[in-house]
Formats: sequence, C-alpha cells, structure tokens
Amino acid sequence: MRIARSLTAATLALIAGLSVQSAATPGPLEGTWSARVAWGGETLRMRLRWESESGMSTFTEELDIPISETEGVRPGDFSSSGAPLRFRWSLPAGAVEFEGEGAWFFRPGGPFRFIPSHGFADGLARIGSNELDARILFWMALREVDLPLVAGLAELGYQELDFDDVVRLSRHDIDIEFLRAAHEVCDHPSIGDLVTLRSRGIDTGVLRGYEEAGIVGLPVDEIVQLHARGVAPAYLQAILSSEIAPAGVESAIQLRQRGVDSALAAAIAGLGFVDVGEILQLHARGVPIETVRALRELGFEGVEEIIQLHARGVPVEMIRGLHELGYGQLDVDDLLRLRSSGVDPDFVRRLAGLGFSGLSVEDLVRARLRGDDALEEIRRAR
Repeated sequence: MRIARSLTAATLALIAGLSVQSAATPGPLEGTWSARVAWGGETLRMRLRWESESGMSTFTEELDIPISETEGVRPGDFSSSGAPLRFRWSLPAGAVEFEGEGAWFFRPGGPFRFIPSHGFADGLARIGSNELDARILFWMALREVDLPLVAGLAELGYQELDFDDVVRLSRHDIDIEFLRAAHEVCDHPSIGDLVTLRSRGIDTGVLRGYEEAGIVGLPVDEIVQLHARGVAPAYLQAILSSEIAPAGVESAIQLRQRGVDSALAAAIAGLGFVDVGEILQLHARGVPIETVRALRELGFEGVEEIIQLHARGVPVEMIRGLHELGYGQLDVDDLLRLRSSGVDPDFVRRLAGLGFSGLSVEDLVRARLRGDDALEEIRRAR
C-alpha cells in the first residue's frame, strides 16, 4: 500500500475548489517529479508537483510507491548520473508516465504525464460525477480510488456524489464488499454513515455477522454502539429472540457489560423473570439458574425472595423437604428463622415420630432450641 507522507490543508482546499469543465474524459495532466530509492531498494520515495489549471497554484504530494507496482524501474539507475529513467505507474484512475535522468548526488527527477482512464471517468459519470478534469482524476489516483468501488456505488444507487465523497470512502479502506455488507444490514447508509462504521473499527466480517444472524435495518449509531460495547451479532440475536423485555439493543448492551451470558439471560427470562433489571440482580448475586428454577417451582415468584434465600444459605432441599411434610405455606422470613435455628426436615420428621406433627414455626423453633422442656409445654398446650 502506498503511504502519503504530506499534504497541506491549503492544498486540500484548493483541490476541493477546482472548477470542472467537461463531462468527457479529460486530457493528460503534466507535472514534475523527483525521487530516491529508499533503503532496501523496494520503495520509491517520490515527490510530485503540478499546477492548477490557471497556473496560479502549485500542488505537492509526497508518497512512498512500492517498486513492485511500477513498470520499468531499475533502482540502480536512480543513483547513476545521466542514466535515462523511463517508467510507468498504472492506477485504476489512470497511468502516470515518468521520464528523467539519474543523479549521483541530487535527487533524480524529470517530467511526468498522467493519462486518465476512460473507463474510470465513465464509472464516475454513473454516480453523478460527470464533470471532471485531469487534476481531480489524478487526485483520485493518488488516493487509491479503484473502479470496483465506483461501480459499486452506482450499483447500489448512489447518485450525485462529488469526488470528495469517493475519496473519503477510499481513504477509509471501504471497498465494494464493505458497501454491499453495509447495505444488507443498514437502510441505504449515507457516505457519512459508511465512513462512521469503518472509522469505528467495523469491518465487512462484523457486518456479515449481523446479516447471518438475521439482524437487518439497524441504525448506524446502534451498530457503532453495539460494536464499541463488545456485543457480537450472535449475542444480540440471542437476546432479541428471547423473552427478555424489552429485547432490544440497550438490553443487550446492559447484559453484555455485566458479563451475563446470553443463554443464561434467555433461560432466566424463560422462568418468568423477563425484566433486564431482575436478570442483572440474579446474576450479580450469583444465584445459579438451577436454584432459580427450583425456587420458582416451589412457589417463590419474587427476585428479592430468591436472592435472600440464596444469600442466607437456605438449601433448596430443605425447602422442598418441608413442602413434602406439609409446610408449603412458609414465607421467606419463616424459612430464614427455621434455618438459623437449625430446624430441617429430618428434625421435623423426628418430632412427628414422637407424636408432634403439624407444629407451627414458633413451636418448631422452641422445640429445637429448648428440647424436652419445649415439647412438654407443647404437649400441655394441646
């Protein structure tokens, strides 16, 4: 890839302000060049100079060109005084032909001639850029704008684009595959939308991931937000297809940022806790999905109840055992009291074997803490 090394803001402004004169493919552009072979002999460090149409302004571009992209370059001739230099640099927007002489001490150089591509100019005409001159095409050539990108813009219905728009896309490494992927996911994204997506690190693979997950029609700002927060397309799709309410972008972001696995979130929602806040609470307190499921089956419908039972170490087996012994009406406070007093299903069974069945929570606690004295009192009260 060529790397542009300098271009002033004034130059950009002058190029952007160029007047255009003809819809036909323009004639050649001429200028001067100087270059040296970079260390290693694989790159030309080149300076190009050319004038505006009026001759009142001069443009300068410095760039590194891989010698492998040129035709006719013999690196040794550049440092050989008087050696003839003739080589060509072919680009989608046209070809640049260079002539000059080598030099031992100074940078060699000479004139260059840029010959615009008819096919490239025709492609630009299809997207509304039909008033072009050689300077604009040369600028596009230096910015590595290629014909497939131009053709893709036409194919996807972009019209009335100026050359600045096309150059912006090229400078952000936006190609035809990225264009097509963006159109599958977004609703006819603007040039600014495309640049925003690419500049935020969203590539073709990410966009194809949304398409494969069946997620289309998302606004660009939501895609940017999802990508920035690390929400993968598959994660979002899992949230959208779950019972979570609301099952949208914000919910997915909240859950992902808290480290909630999408399968876990969907499973919790499937048990009736569909609110994102409830899911986050259960996850933050480390309540296993198996515990949530079991307590739901035992009649506990509130998140706070389940969290409290789990946090205070009340085993599901204890609650289930008490249910089987006829204590299905116990609330959280009852269970916490029984647990802290050491009352469990085995203790309740032993009391039943002694003839003490159907005892209240108060009596069970008294019996556990006071033993025979409490049992005697219970017997007399009966």
